[in-house]
Amino acid sequence: MSLFKNVIIFSIFIFASFKSFGQTEIDTSATYEVIKSDGGKFLGKIISKNEKEIVIVTKNLGSINIPMYVIKEIRKLSKNDFNAKGDAINPPFYTRYFFTTNGFPLHKEDGYLIYNWFGLDYETGFTEHLSGGIMTSWIAVPIIGSIKYATDISPYAHVSVGVLAGFGSYLIPRTVMGLPYAALTFGNKERNITFSGGYGAISIAGTASGKVLGSVSGLLTITKKIGLVFDSFIFSNDNSDNVNLIGVFMPGLRAYTGENKIFQFGLAEIYYNHQFVPFPFPLIQWHQKI
Repeated sequence: MSLFKNVIIFSIFIFASFKSFGQTEIDTSATYEVIKSDGGKFLGKIISKNEKEIVIVTKNLGSINIPMYVIKEIRKLSKNDFNAKGDAINPPFYTRYFFTTNGFPLHKEDGYLIYNWFGLDYETGFTEHLSGGIMTSWIAVPIIGSIKYATDISPYAHVSVGVLAGFGSYLIPRTVMGLPYAALTFGNKERNITFSGGYGAISIAGTASGKVLGSVSGLLTITKKIGLVFDSFIFSNDNSDNVNLIGVFMPGLRAYTGENKIFQFGLAEIYYNHQFVPFPFPLIQWHQKI
């Protein structure tokens, strides 16, 4: 049980090192997204702001005065929030591949729901850098919570630290698990590669074990409708006489089926005992912004 306790203590230490902060000043040279309480959005440069209203200059509508009482959120955008053509990237799906995440932050109050054939995954943004969620199977076993802090190192380098922690629920209540991790992403939200690693620990009826896990993942958006996605898990089989690597590799296709929806399909290969073995079930996911 001491192994699992050490994982939890290390996870708490990671997040104690960060402080969330809010944005109080307006940068007149930056591009902002102003979100109204009724869901309306305006994209442009804010030229003035006071207690009563803001004035934003948009590309299509020109200068607009918006009363403060109708504004839900003012979000400062970075270069990563735009594609190569200068269009804003709004859906929050850029933070995920099939299963792993990356160094991009999930913006405040952005959220998505992933439907898998085996269960559900819900994630939401608490601040501009901190996000979290919960995932489980259709029979609610296990139940796993997640929390992640992400920030930009540069316009094309991004880092995150996070923790997955859960338990076996009603079916296996004496089972607990944890996975602190870190991820480093290079690229933008449409084309990127991520290297991540962590330590996964599980305790079953007081008996604990754990392994170091690694992953290489990536996304290549080809058009507005189609992209290629790749995910993986790699760890060592150190219980055998000869230490061998075991890997799960998941190439797939991402289809942007709507403004706030994507569909993903992939086929997994398992590398074990120096050979690749096809996983018998396809990876099928529906992502919905909420």
